[in-house]
Amino acid sequence: MNDIKVTDAAAAPGSAALLVQNGDKAFMYDTGFGFCAEEMADTVEKILGGKKPDAIILTHSHYDHVMGCAVLSDRWRDIPVIAGEYTAYVFTRPTALKTIYEMDVNAAHELDKKPYLTDCTDRLHVDKVVKDGEVIDVCGLKLETMAFPGHTKCSIGFYCRESKTLFSSETLGVYNGTAAAPILLTGFKQGEQSLKKAAALGAEHIVLPHWGMLDGAEECRKYFENALYEFEWTKNHVIDWHNSGMSDHDIIEELRKRYHIGHMGAVYPMKAFYLNTGYMVPLIIKEYCAD
Repeated sequence: MNDIKVTDAAAAPGSAALLVQNGDKAFMYDTGFGFCAEEMADTVEKILGGKKPDAIILTHSHYDHVMGCAVLSDRWRDIPVIAGEYTAYVFTRPTALKTIYEMDVNAAHELDKKPYLTDCTDRLHVDKVVKDGEVIDVCGLKLETMAFPGHTKCSIGFYCRESKTLFSSETLGVYNGTAAAPILLTGFKQGEQSLKKAAALGAEHIVLPHWGMLDGAEECRKYFENALYEFEWTKNHVIDWHNSGMSDHDIIEELRKRYHIGHMGAVYPMKAFYLNTGYMVPLIIKEYCAD
């Protein structure tokens, strides 16, 4: 039986901030944008009856997942932050922190929101660094850490074997309601391997960043079946389009028409989609095309 409850606490489209409740305990699965972090925290604390979450898990180091953690570093001061080794490393790099802040400001402008005016990325930190295969206890759940490289080098997820619940990462696809779009920036082959690794778990519940939770063994099976298909479809079509002489720009437009629709079109900023597919298309060509 699964008593886990997942609520999308994001306060702006594209912000990744899921509240996970297990009985009277709760943790954040990513903390979203910084410019709307206080509003997100208000929502979370209202749901929890005035309480704060017991822990924060960061799936990777991208601005739309971690910037809220920086803004809320005083308000949620005593809450332990859990993340992978490479995310902890990214938080030590001034150039990476500068990019995180600038992307958050850009997202605010794109959504006609007021940006967070102070660069507080120096507050980003990790209290508990986890490694692939390490089992940790979070809010009464035994979570096995799983490295899922592909979207980023630092992408991780977790698997609760007791309840067969997979806490996913963007490497395993960004769901638009009908299809799981591959958004792989550091390795397409890596991403395919991560997806196959996750699919083999036999999860009966999947917690998806930018979406929420999928429930039931059949629903989860269908998700992975679709994700595996879409990864293969994207790879094969990018290769064919490239070999036929199509420009990267036109290839990206074809991918936009297929994936930036439905839920993904509503919550995934267009600029971020173009930026990410602008990395992924040359990556596929480099990994799979002879030239």
